[in-house]
Amino acid sequence: MLRLLCLVWIALLVCAQASAQQKKAFIVGVEDYANLQDLTRTIEDANGYTSVFRNDLGFTVTPLTSNPARADFNRAFGKFLETIRPGDEVVFVFSGHGWSNGSENYLVFADARQDASEYELKEDTVALSTSVLQRIREREPSLIIAIIDACRDNPFSGNKDAFEKGLTRINAGKRTLVVYAAGEGQKARDRLNDADKAPYSLFTRVLLPKLRDPNRPLADSLDEARDEVERQAGTIGHEQRPMILSDVSNRFCFSGACVARGSGIDAELALWTKASVGTREARCAAAKDYLQRYESGQYRDAADVMAQTACGAAKASTDTGPYAVGKIFQDLFTDMSGAGPEMVVLPKGKFVMGSPSSEIGREEDEGPVRTVTFGYSFAVGRFEVTWAEWDLCVDDGGCDDAGPVGAGGDEGWGRGRRPVINVSWQDAQAYAVWLNKKTGLTGKPDRYRLITEAEWEYAARAGTKTPFSFGATIATEQANYDGNSVYGSGVKGRNLERTATVGSYPANGFGLHDMHGNVWEGVEDCYADSYQGAPVDGRAFALGTCDLRVSRGGSWGTYAYRLRASARGYSAPDSRDEHAGFRLARTLP
Repeated sequence: MLRLLCLVWIALLVCAQASAQQKKAFIVGVEDYANLQDLTRTIEDANGYTSVFRNDLGFTVTPLTSNPARADFNRAFGKFLETIRPGDEVVFVFSGHGWSNGSENYLVFADARQDASEYELKEDTVALSTSVLQRIREREPSLIIAIIDACRDNPFSGNKDAFEKGLTRINAGKRTLVVYAAGEGQKARDRLNDADKAPYSLFTRVLLPKLRDPNRPLADSLDEARDEVERQAGTIGHEQRPMILSDVSNRFCFSGACVARGSGIDAELALWTKASVGTREARCAAAKDYLQRYESGQYRDAADVMAQTACGAAKASTDTGPYAVGKIFQDLFTDMSGAGPEMVVLPKGKFVMGSPSSEIGREEDEGPVRTVTFGYSFAVGRFEVTWAEWDLCVDDGGCDDAGPVGAGGDEGWGRGRRPVINVSWQDAQAYAVWLNKKTGLTGKPDRYRLITEAEWEYAARAGTKTPFSFGATIATEQANYDGNSVYGSGVKGRNLERTATVGSYPANGFGLHDMHGNVWEGVEDCYADSYQGAPVDGRAFALGTCDLRVSRGGSWGTYAYRLRASARGYSAPDSRDEHAGFRLARTLP
């Protein structure tokens, strides 16, 4: 009896501890100021964070988005602090005016006075480090994340013109991560230009989709968002690179079950992974670093290609153009409500398509081999089309969301930056039609379209001649497939049994992710059981009524040999299943 009581007591104690570890967020938006310049999109931003943290990440959210005065904040924040228990994960988000005296950052509320002295101003506003972060830290949470979009011009007049523009760097503190929408001394943009009708500010519109996946390491999401904000701001000649101050592990994700890009991999693959992400300049530097460290490394061929495309393009006289080789670009919608998929500009060239008879796993429809020459420039999606991108089309009425067994079914794995699945060749065509309307490319030669089969294999090989762009074999640290299978000298690995967030694995030499595995990618071509009579200029192969369409790349559930660059699949144009997605291309002017 005593033993039973002890067990019950231990069980109750464990349950009590588990229930004490909760996720809580306090989110503030201030837009209308009584005495200062009003802002735009700050409340929309706060509402966007509220939705993501509550609906996608499972937080209990306390929103304060009705233009609070300082007293309103004090009252609500004080009550919020009382709910925090040791071990909780706590998020604080502020979108509104802010100012800095060079050593501390202050959050500004609706009733702030424009002509107050510096002393009065410190009393009227809230110090981020001492009045917010420190007060949260005193409650002993296991994690603090602060997202601060207050890096705008100093809103005050008089002797405060000399105050810092933007926010200043602070010590994040133990188990704390602080993110500013702009770097030290920089200004955060609410919008890119007067025609920008997007519902969120620049920083928030880039970050929110990346936060939605609870399995994605937060560090990956922030790094990508920082690069993308800097890139978009640069298109209008503005300097804005978000600042990240962190004492939180790079392996942290909100679910606790991370699917990390390059997790558990050796130093060589880790370096190559670094070479496959970021700006063209960053990829160039990392590819050179790899080639210096690993003269005979397994990614040597891919690194050579990366150095040629990323570094060579950076030196080219045409590099100032919008479509320089190796460049990553993203077309904004004409109504400024969003943007298309990230695209990578590929070099012109030629390659031998198909597989030699000696290749392990070769099938008869992979020949006869032939040389394909591209006389035009084209760009290919950096990633497979994601749920976030597909859902924009569905919400706008351009794509079909037929439910769990049709287009729109995510199998319960999550949406966001996972590749869209359960979409047919016809669904992919509908998405391309919609995207061209949104970007103003309908009817133009350089409109979005499905990639052709020859373009796909050229892009997948990325200048290499081995079965995979990574070499003679493949591992589950390099792609998402059935890790119980092996190819050549490979070894067994993990088996996710579902899709992975796009970009979770290293890119090939052209900077393209998931060309091997994750989802089968539908292409434009009709399927034939050989390449006899197929075009040699990169065009799609057309065949009468075309009862079957080609798909390429293998998926999360296929054996390793089906991921080879030359391997082919096929399905009916209206077929949908959980292994199938797609990737787009554009012929460039």
